[in-house]
Amino acid sequence: MDWTCWPALLTYPADMAAPRQVLAAGLTGVLLTSAGVITVAPSIHASQSDGLDVSVRGIAPLIPRVGSTLRVTGQITNLTDVSAQTVVVRLRLGTAPLAANDSEQVAEVVNEITEFAADSTQEPATRTVTAWTPVAATLDAGDQRPFSITLPVDAMQVSSPGVYVLGVEAFARTNTDGGNLTGVQRSLWPWFPEVDATSTKVKVAWLWPLVAPPAWNENDELLNDELPRALGPQGRLRALLDIGARYPNLLTWIADPALLQMVSNMRGGYLVKSDTGSRPGEQATDAATWLDELTSVLQSVQGRQPDPQNPVLYLLPYASIDASAARRADLGPDVVKAVTMGPSITAASVGLAASNTFYWAPGGLLDRQTAGLLASAGTRYVVLDPPRTDSNGQDPNGQESTGAAVRPFAPSVPGLLAVVPDPTIQQLLIEGTGDAESVLLTRQTFLALTALRMSTISTMSNKSTISTMSDVSGGPDLVLAPPIAGANSRVLAATLRATALAPWIDAVSLDQLVAQSSGGGFTYGPAGRDTELPSTYLERVRQTQQRLDRFAAVLGNPALIFEDFTQALLRAQSAAWRQQPLVGEELLTAVAADLDNRRSEIEVLNGRTVTLSGDSGRIPVTIMNSLDQPVTVGLRLVGDPRVRLTSDVVPAFTIAPGRTTSVDIPVRVAGSEPLRVSVQVLTPNGTVFRTAPVGTVYSAAYARAASWVIGLAFVAILIFVLVGIARRVLSAKRSRQAALRNDSVAGDDADESR
Repeated sequence: MDWTCWPALLTYPADMAAPRQVLAAGLTGVLLTSAGVITVAPSIHASQSDGLDVSVRGIAPLIPRVGSTLRVTGQITNLTDVSAQTVVVRLRLGTAPLAANDSEQVAEVVNEITEFAADSTQEPATRTVTAWTPVAATLDAGDQRPFSITLPVDAMQVSSPGVYVLGVEAFARTNTDGGNLTGVQRSLWPWFPEVDATSTKVKVAWLWPLVAPPAWNENDELLNDELPRALGPQGRLRALLDIGARYPNLLTWIADPALLQMVSNMRGGYLVKSDTGSRPGEQATDAATWLDELTSVLQSVQGRQPDPQNPVLYLLPYASIDASAARRADLGPDVVKAVTMGPSITAASVGLAASNTFYWAPGGLLDRQTAGLLASAGTRYVVLDPPRTDSNGQDPNGQESTGAAVRPFAPSVPGLLAVVPDPTIQQLLIEGTGDAESVLLTRQTFLALTALRMSTISTMSNKSTISTMSDVSGGPDLVLAPPIAGANSRVLAATLRATALAPWIDAVSLDQLVAQSSGGGFTYGPAGRDTELPSTYLERVRQTQQRLDRFAAVLGNPALIFEDFTQALLRAQSAAWRQQPLVGEELLTAVAADLDNRRSEIEVLNGRTVTLSGDSGRIPVTIMNSLDQPVTVGLRLVGDPRVRLTSDVVPAFTIAPGRTTSVDIPVRVAGSEPLRVSVQVLTPNGTVFRTAPVGTVYSAAYARAASWVIGLAFVAILIFVLVGIARRVLSAKRSRQAALRNDSVAGDDADESR
């Protein structure tokens, strides 16, 4: 293309209004705290209304030095429906660096960045550092063209170190009405050429959590494909491992032992629940590769540590249990179990010693009672989400809005440290997208914010004690972490690379950060309780656990069943189900149903009518053990109502696997009505394991008594009849005798009268 005709056009029109700019991702919502530290609420790249969209996608070198060459690359897009002519770009630089120790100046410059888009007449505090660079002679409507601006850093005439506003302006003309098209995008450019090993640095601890929702039952059958996808080539866990493997020594590696356990089990094949039952999983190789590579990375980190006894892997409680909810539901022992069981599971999965000292508080909140329980189980760090503030700068949940990255949780919970990831950079990681523009702007903002913090620390009069760092919000150190829910892998990779290369950053493990001597201020309140796993849900967990405990008590070898179900019930208490309640319900329902099916293999076969020959006798009870191990049970009969049946408890006896045993139990029955009788199958310590109907019992003793009564009544009636007959016969006889005597007397009287 012939550019010789352009020199006269490559002058920005003096009478042209300042172009309306496009806010970069990561820079729209910059706020200033009272301590003079910038907080950034990222947003996506927004189009401007003056026709040209400027997208900066590369700024190199990452850390500019004296004598280096600056290269800024990107893309220009014509957003209008007319053709743009003589499209050119140029570079602008802030007239002065952002001064982190001057709140008013920072506010002024930051406002110029964020508010310029709303006021096209406001002139930004920048100066031109390059001439116009040609992009395209013609740019049709909707078309895009790449651009590249290159110049020696020395030619930029940057007089003092600091963080500068860096902008790319685009300009073009139109043939329709002689109008102009413009566009601007701004970023941040740290310039600290003299920082070296002796300079004051910002300590940054990256937490690297490897977690996944534990959606698998006691048989390690997955409820869905979420975990296999996360381990696959494009998955979240795959990306975290790939990124972490590039900078393994910069990270504090943290894992959920339940995840390591399941991935290890998937190596030899696994099942996934389907509508028709179960189907074989297809990513066992991905699982094996992921776990092997993680083990290799951790072993390499362990080999480079000065003290090989220090753990290279820190553990969350098993299944990332919702500790606050579990404790409130009287499942505190499960919380302790989840904390303490992690090291042995991890050793079996990856063959490495690990420290069970982390708890990642769901929702970023933790109550003090649960904190004390966790601390008593060995937890040292509780990771809290960045404090949230309302429009007045107050935290609606009662947390402190400022404080050190690592500080005591509360005086009442000694030894437990609260770890608060930096809210500004955390928000960048959450909002950053994977396009080149967003990745670049997130990286540049990260570099700028850490450099500003370093600059502030360097200007303080006393650098030897942390207590003098109160002017730096959060202290001199930073804790960062990928969001548990996931962050864009390209954003994470770029930010981690910047951490490794920035000379003002000292990447350390969390244990190397110095905790502030004061802290606390964390409260829980309704905001925390309202997001816990529901109490009704956890009551079902508790009842299922009780049934499991009683089942285990009768088994000859409970470890074959008990451990799998116990871990499944811990997974049912995972904080992951706060966001996925239906999956949690599905898991708990499946585990409870499987447990009841196993319990039903100890079966009472009775269910018939029993007739006793008297008021006492024996009732036969038959128990079948369909399990593959012996069971030991006792028996007790109960009537309905109970007062009509008296029976002694049958002492515990053992039934071999696959065998049936019958026991005749002596009883005494009161009353003549039919009596419904059930049998209680007891654990060896006398607790009811299950109750099953025996049948209906009749007593023959009352039938014989009734026949005797009837017989005696018949005899009595017969005697009464006979007596009556005899009396009538006797009475008749007496009447006849009296009549005869009367007839005899009458005859004598007649004779005398004659």
